Amino acid sequence: MKKNIIDLYNDVTKVYHHKISLTDFDLKKDLPPLIQQFEILIKPDYVFVMDLRSDDPNKRVVFEKNYRLKSDKGEVNLEMIMNSITPENVEKIIEIDKISAGYTLVHYKFPFQYRMNVGFPVELVKNNPQYLLRTAMVISHGEDGLPYHALAFLRDISVLCNQKKNIEFFISGGYDEDETMLKLKEDLTRIIKVNLILTRQEKNILQMVKEGLTSQQIGEKLFISKYTVDTHRQNIIKKLGVNNSQAALQKAVELGLIE
Repeated sequence: MKKNIIDLYNDVTKVYHHKISLTDFDLKKDLPPLIQQFEILIKPDYVFVMDLRSDDPNKRVVFEKNYRLKSDKGEVNLEMIMNSITPENVEKIIEIDKISAGYTLVHYKFPFQYRMNVGFPVELVKNNPQYLLRTAMVISHGEDGLPYHALAFLRDISVLCNQKKNIEFFISGGYDEDETMLKLKEDLTRIIKVNLILTRQEKNILQMVKEGLTSQQIGEKLFISKYTVDTHRQNIIKKLGVNNSQAALQKAVELGLIE
């Protein structure tokens, strides 16, 4: 019987757990066999590994390898891939990563516990849009139990998404999903979807409304008209599925959209 993608993930994790110590992960010794397992079973188009504890953004990516992605801009690397995503979608991906990282820090128990999946459009070759699926997971932790290294791989799923332009997100588990895992998926999906719906400008306006500013005052701060602010406020109410600004504020606070 042909194995599905979940079975293949679990094959990788079983091999991984038997071969190395999870709290004594060595990039030079332990990473190559792990990457090899992914190459054989998952057949990724691109792989990278990040040091989650590095304070230097330029040193967070400790390994990256391109297999099949092509570009007319030169050699494909992670920086080029990010530059091929629209600024609006980059902002959404960062929002997703911030929220999912927060959840991982709270709920993390062992490597491969969660797989954070984000689908997004890119244009590595001019006039040839693609849709990539990035799957990320924690692969090691320190003695304090906190996540240390994360592995992510990209797969070109353009043939399945057919010119899709929006960001998609879902979380999956590395093992049997218990009630806690299912609840986490439900909460995370709900929070992220609302975060992705609201624009940065709308979040700024919500924060100012919470601080007691009127539409006129908000407009003056943002250099837009009172009419534009009121339009934003109505859009926020509709997007949050409430009836008035007060209810919108309450829901925004509950979901962590504003401080």
